[in-house]
Amino acid sequence: MKRIGNLYFHGGRNKRQIALTFDDGPSEETEKILDLLKKYNAKATFFVWGERIKGREKIIERMIKEEHEIGNHSYEHKRLAFKSKDYIEKDLKKLDEKLSQFNIKTNLFRPPKLSMFYNLFRVCKKLEKKIIICDVISHDWKKPGIEKIVNKILRKTKNGSIINFHDYIEGVGSNKDIPAIIEQIFPKLKDNYRFVTVSELLDFNSS
Repeated sequence: MKRIGNLYFHGGRNKRQIALTFDDGPSEETEKILDLLKKYNAKATFFVWGERIKGREKIIERMIKEEHEIGNHSYEHKRLAFKSKDYIEKDLKKLDEKLSQFNIKTNLFRPPKLSMFYNLFRVCKKLEKKIIICDVISHDWKKPGIEKIVNKILRKTKNGSIINFHDYIEGVGSNKDIPAIIEQIFPKLKDNYRFVTVSELLDFNSS
């Protein structure tokens, strides 16, 4: 496992397992992602954007029913690097309270746009949040094309990888490319890796 303080980048390299993570949803494409995860008997972790939950509660309920993991990705999805401790704490707690309506309690947090600085670290320590980064970034929000993303994922993924995708892209909308990307990488990775949640990959449940 690679970590720096409370930041986690990937799991151990000795086990053939990886974690797929999806940011900024839920969105209309999330249902298609869930269909593919079910098809391949795979688990994933969804870092949800609080403001996007309203009207999409059934998607959250399906994630729970199908035993996927849900993490905090902030309520308002602002860059948090230079926000006050008070703002950050209120924002994270607001999403935690929203998730509690689904009986979800999560200690996983991924900063929007991976924007971080001292205040965020202090708040996460206070709230006992583990900051989940990644070691494979798809850059799917840049829309470089499905083939380039797939090739990059296949080239960079190794034992213990945490892979970052988006089911929604701020300023663009639902990530229409993501189902095709997932459909292409699964057959090529499933024989070499188990697809697990972040908590299983990092062995949080036993700590």
